[in-house]
Amino acid sequence: MRDRTTTDIAKESPFLRELPRAAAEVLAASVRTGVLPPKQWWARQGDPARALAWLHSGLLSVFYEADDGSTLPHRIVWPNEVSCLGLSESTEYPASSLALTPVTSYWVPEEALEPAFRQVPELAHSLLCYIARQEESSVVWTTRLLSLPARGRLRFVLARMVTQMGRPHKPGFLLDFAVTNSILSTLTHVSRDEVGRAVRELVAKGIVQRLQGRRLLVTDPSKLVGPRLVAPVAKLGLLPYAR
Repeated sequence: MRDRTTTDIAKESPFLRELPRAAAEVLAASVRTGVLPPKQWWARQGDPARALAWLHSGLLSVFYEADDGSTLPHRIVWPNEVSCLGLSESTEYPASSLALTPVTSYWVPEEALEPAFRQVPELAHSLLCYIARQEESSVVWTTRLLSLPARGRLRFVLARMVTQMGRPHKPGFLLDFAVTNSILSTLTHVSRDEVGRAVRELVAKGIVQRLQGRRLLVTDPSKLVGPRLVAPVAKLGLLPYAR
């Protein structure tokens, strides 16, 4: 695969497209890229925090690690979500981040951000606005997700995965990576057994198909969710296939 140019990155990153063009170009020119397979660490609790980083594709599970080896879930990072802990008083990550799926992330080192802020004064304001919208969306999404029964949660999550991670594939949209019951359990906060039963029901109804490599083909995303299910998050643009 050819190397991405500054122009490529600025055009393909929804996060950068939200910024003033001059700011996007400055950040893209200094960006670093990381690619991880599933079950690899993106960061460990206590690692130095990157100044500015965002997830381009894939999913990360973020959780706290206790001294006794137990873990406490914190959040799921979805594509285009941004972290700028390194710009705050936090110099270390307070939690660990593990790749649930294949992941591509971008980050900009602190030494490159300082001249970017000088070159584009509106960059700081644009970043704050983006992160404020992101956190609002996260609260709305999580609140609605946890209000649903198990089968509703699975449909909700699959609809978002198709929107942000699926690619067109007749007769629907393909999640072209291993979508295991363990991953779906983490995303929905539902047991793997219950997720397994719910997935089998969707397969029996012809809404999804299991393909080789545990990939999922969603034949008609509009059948996953309806207007009552998604009304609170429709304005976020996360589930455009809802009827």
